[in-house]
Amino acid sequence: MEWKKTEDGTYQNGGIMEDVSLERRLRAVLALSCGFGSLWKVGENLWKKALPPSYVQREDREEHPGICLGTSRETDVLHAAVSMWHGTTPSREKDFNLIARGVRYVVRDFYNDEPNHKTMFGHFSAVPIQVTTVDAAPKVAERLSVDQKKNSLRPNLNRMLSPEEKEELRAFVRRFYSIG
Repeated sequence: MEWKKTEDGTYQNGGIMEDVSLERRLRAVLALSCGFGSLWKVGENLWKKALPPSYVQREDREEHPGICLGTSRETDVLHAAVSMWHGTTPSREKDFNLIARGVRYVVRDFYNDEPNHKTMFGHFSAVPIQVTTVDAAPKVAERLSVDQKKNSLRPNLNRMLSPEEKEELRAFVRRFYSIG
């Protein structure tokens, strides 16, 4: 067991100090990055753990879009979770009908590289995604292996929702959860 002397002259276990440091970083991430309407790249394995058994994981897929609906109010940050909706590309006529009726929320150009591409949300209820680490630096993401991407949670640094889009999302979320 390694003990370190602190500024006030007391000693603390080094592992505790590392936990405190991690907790501070996670608090900052939760406060700054996990706000309502923030867009995320969520690894496929994280979705598989959180979504219902009806979710079929594609082995060729590294990640899916996620849209954050807010953070949990737990005090233990090391076990914090954010409520996210799973995003997917609408592909069937049924999807387009649900979008036209306002039963699905759509973000255009989620990755900021295809202006006409639509990402659909609301086909599953929001699920808690455990926040233990967040790979935020773009250079870090470039170096992640396929397996690491499948297990990572990264903010979408290329696109943010506009204030108008956030208002649309708020209205949609209220409708979505009032239906029951």
